[in-house]
Amino acid sequence: MLSGVYLGGEIKECLLGSTGKKMICTAMDLSSSVFVSAAIPFKFPVGEYGIGDIYLLIKYLKSVLSDNVTFDLDGNRFICSKKGGGSISYLLSDTDLISTFSEDWQDEDPTEEAEELLNDYKYTLPLTVGALSEFYSLVKLFNPDFVKVVIEKGKVYFTCGSDTEHQFKVLMGEVKSKVSLSTVIHTRSIREIIPLLEEEQSVTMYLDDNASVGIKTDTFTWLISNVIEGEEDD
Repeated sequence: MLSGVYLGGEIKECLLGSTGKKMICTAMDLSSSVFVSAAIPFKFPVGEYGIGDIYLLIKYLKSVLSDNVTFDLDGNRFICSKKGGGSISYLLSDTDLISTFSEDWQDEDPTEEAEELLNDYKYTLPLTVGALSEFYSLVKLFNPDFVKVVIEKGKVYFTCGSDTEHQFKVLMGEVKSKVSLSTVIHTRSIREIIPLLEEEQSVTMYLDDNASVGIKTDTFTWLISNVIEGEEDD
């Protein structure tokens, strides 16, 4: 779950909330260009905790992935104990020390709030592994800064490249629309998201006029802000 929040370094800190049976992770990058909320079944003491260094925690958890590890809470410390001995005591942050923390995240379940927002979007599109793989391979090859999401005659494309750059266009699927739509997002976030989608059972993209691009799975909800006109030329 944390890898889908960290996004290769786009987001370095997050809010972790527990209902006792479900763990909810909420975060936003410093430029407010990508918001993510993730939820998984996980038994843990009820409360809200700040993770000030996601990468450090990910590195440790990956190192003990094959071991029998138990998790507990001791005050403001997240305790990871290995069977047979050895543990780490990860120091949690106060929630108000998380630089991108929003008090709105405390009022409602952020995952449910994001889902309610996406339910109002005009267009939804199931994403296939084939289309995502083709797009990802081209992004790695050409490394563009921006992706344009386009609806033309009901077909949804990811396109990249200006008049002075290499260009490509990938068909992602179709929606019931005769109206054209075009929105631009930064490549860096979606480039990190795509590899995570292979492990998800269902992936849906949400599109609307002048709105963030939404991508939702059973675990994650990402909202990627559209680029302000003119920013592509900066």
